[in-house]
Amino acid sequence: MAKLKSRNSNRKIIILVACVVLALVIGATVAVLLVQEQNHGEQISHINISSMPNDREYYLDEALDITGLSVQVVLNNGSYYFVSADEVTVTGFDSSKVKEELVLTVRYQGFTDTFTVSVEAFPKPKPTLVYIEVKDYKPTYTWAEWQSNWINLDGTYIECHYSDDSTYRVTLTTARIIDGLEGINGPGTYTLTVYYDEYESGVFCTTTFTITITN
Repeated sequence: MAKLKSRNSNRKIIILVACVVLALVIGATVAVLLVQEQNHGEQISHINISSMPNDREYYLDEALDITGLSVQVVLNNGSYYFVSADEVTVTGFDSSKVKEELVLTVRYQGFTDTFTVSVEAFPKPKPTLVYIEVKDYKPTYTWAEWQSNWINLDGTYIECHYSDDSTYRVTLTTARIIDGLEGINGPGTYTLTVYYDEYESGVFCTTTFTITITN
């Protein structure tokens, strides 16, 4: 009788252990499936070029510039995010010969999209200097400041504007102020004239800025 009870007890333990193991296996399987489903939903579906590069017209032997390129990455779950030019690879560019329409391929994590550029025969003309401005100057002084320290040009610069809308900065020094400083003899408002020139192009530009000296 004792042996029979022992056997029944052992069977119950075995059945209980088996149920626990089965429950653990089912739980682990469900967890894996949920993770797989979640990961699947976050996988990339495709990419789209959302913003074209600033420069899409090239001349012979000019280097590729993809500044301004932005790519939209669309996921399987419908969400998306954007990556910039330095996060993608662009292939297919060749400026060694004239091409009216050259197809370039943008790659990101195995997915691709394309855009076109052109290559023209003549070298791109250099932009010309159009005008200059004085930026970040100190506009107001007390007469005591002026007498002790004179003009303060820390951080002041000339901003050069070119025909292709590009800009270039040059630190402003007193050597570039060609008129106005010698006339400052007390409190008042004074206009100073600044110049910038380019030896290669022969372009000479001037501009003015105003300072006020108080008592």
